[in-house]
Amino acid sequence: ICALHRDRRGYLPHGGQELYDAALSMLLSRRDEERDMFTGASGHDGVRLTELPQIQLLQRLAYWLVRNNRVEVDRERAERIVADVLPSLPAAARQGDASQILRHLVVRSGLLREPTPGTVEFVHRTFQDYLGAKAAVEDGDFGLLVRNAGESQWADVIRMAAAHARPRERA
Repeated sequence: ICALHRDRRGYLPHGGQELYDAALSMLLSRRDEERDMFTGASGHDGVRLTELPQIQLLQRLAYWLVRNNRVEVDRERAERIVADVLPSLPAAARQGDASQILRHLVVRSGLLREPTPGTVEFVHRTFQDYLGAKAAVEDGDFGLLVRNAGESQWADVIRMAAAHARPRERA
């Protein structure tokens, strides 16, 4: 939030969803572009992903963590999650295999970290919940959300899902 505040010269979006969207955009695309981190067609690791594929990949990782009531995932499972998504993202799939793409997300996104060798987690639970909620709404998993509405660890996911949902889905 401090980096976003500085980046926007003191202006922060008013709503939570707008704040997360702006932070994601800053972290996933604008930061590297504005710092001229890319030379030619690829970044320092040979991978250059635009914002949307990164969000889609991160959503899948976040949603797995949310569904499984976890805050970290072993690297092998994370690579399988990425591998499952890559066929639907041909531009990302051309950049490398699941291991290379996951490594790029850990090193460059600013959203993932490897707290211990072989494990991956979001740098902050709020990003995990925000992206997991977005994936739940896009998948239409409202039954799962309703079943977990009384669980304290799902509280932020439920609120953020309501923010992502269309009016009829919110009802």
